[in-house]
This record gives sequence, structure tokens and C-alpha cells, in this order.
Amino acid sequence: MKKSTKKLAAILMCAALAGMSVAGCSNGEPETKAPETTKAAETTKAETKAETKAETKTETKAAVKSESAVNMADANVKKKDPSKHYKFGYTCMDGTNPFFVTIEKTMREMIEAQGDELVSVDPANDVTLQITQVEDLVSQKIDAMFMNPAEAEGILPALDQLKEAKIPTVGFDTEVADMSYLISYTGSDNYNAGFVCGEDLVKKCPNGGDIIVLDSPTMNSVTDRTNGFWMPLKTTTSILLPSRMQREI
Repeated sequence: MKKSTKKLAAILMCAALAGMSVAGCSNGEPETKAPETTKAAETTKAETKAETKAETKTETKAAVKSESAVNMADANVKKKDPSKHYKFGYTCMDGTNPFFVTIEKTMREMIEAQGDELVSVDPANDVTLQITQVEDLVSQKIDAMFMNPAEAEGILPALDQLKEAKIPTVGFDTEVADMSYLISYTGSDNYNAGFVCGEDLVKKCPNGGDIIVLDSPTMNSVTDRTNGFWMPLKTTTSILLPSRMQREI
């Protein structure tokens, strides 16, 4: 597989998740102020500030979309060879989850805007089905794979198939048990996300109490969040160590 294909796949995933972050966090206000425009010597400082403010306001209005802070179809993702067309595979643990629905939609917009193809599959949290679906994607001769595993360990046979077929794999949101299979990975800091939730619980429940945690130990992302969640609780004696109840998600 050419280096340019690997780079394109990694850039596409990073751009998609970055765009989602902007869309999700945007409140319609610019996060940073635009630098003041340098004017000719005869322009007064007051005039410069007024013009810069007007320009920034205009640019902000133009940038804000009605439904999303960004239009990923217009993302600045360029192929080294515009005449070359690629077929990408996409799999996530649960295609009905709104988070993954948004990722898939964003990826599709970006890829199809380049004249390429995205083939998506949904294993519905069944790693055995996910392996079968990946095998089918390999048979379709995809050029690269976007992978979010249903199980970190269980997905390894599918990663073996991709490696044997020399298909570069980009991971997202959830790590796999052996990260050496991936050429790139983009994901949240799940441990810190759990830690923040634990801190918030301690602050909001100063008198303590009993809690139950619904866990899913086969998913690295959930395990990381759970481990992060425990840490702030260990610093206080007011909250009893929680019971852990496993469930399939």
C-alpha cells in the first residue's frame, strides 16, 4: 500500500473527529479573536480597531452553519493524485449510536467529496459478526480501513486479515489490544473523561452515598473511563466503594 494512501486515511479520520469537536463545542461565538489588520500609516488606531472588529464579525457570521459549525464536504483534504479513486471500509461497534452515526456521516461527506467510496458495516456490538464483515470488506479490495472495535481483544483476527492483505488500518475512539496493527489512532482521553466525572460526583455528593457502576470490561474505552472514575473516589471516605454490575452494551 502506497504511503500516500496511508497518509490520506489518517488525515481523513483526524479531520472528521476534529470537525465533530468543533461542531459539538461551538456555541455560535468565535473561540479566538482575529488579529488586528495592519493599516497604512495615516489610518488611526481607533479606525483600525473598528474595521478589524467589523471584519471579525463578518467572518464569524459566514463561518457559522445552521446545523453544524463546519461543512466537512468542504474540508481541505487533498489527494496527491486527484485522478486516483479509493475505496474505504468503515466499521464501528454500534452503527445506531448517535456518536458513530455522526462520525460515519462526516466521513462519507469528506470521502465522497473527493470522488471516493466509503463502504460501511455495522456489527451491532457483535465482534464475531464484525470479523466476518471485515473479511468481506477485504474481499472487496478496499484501499484502507477505519476501525472501531466491538472488542479490543476479540477483533485481532480481523486485524490479522487486514495486515495480511496489506490494507492500512486507522483506529478511532476505542483502542485495540495490539496498537501495532494500526497506522494511526484518533480518540478521546477516556481515562480523563472518567476522572472528571468522578471529581464531579465527589463535589456534588459531599455527604457520600452508595453508587453502582454499569461496566463493560471488553471495551477499552469503557474500561479506561471506569478506571479514571475510581481515582477521585479513592481520595474520599464519604463515598462507599461502588458495586460493579456488568452489562452488555
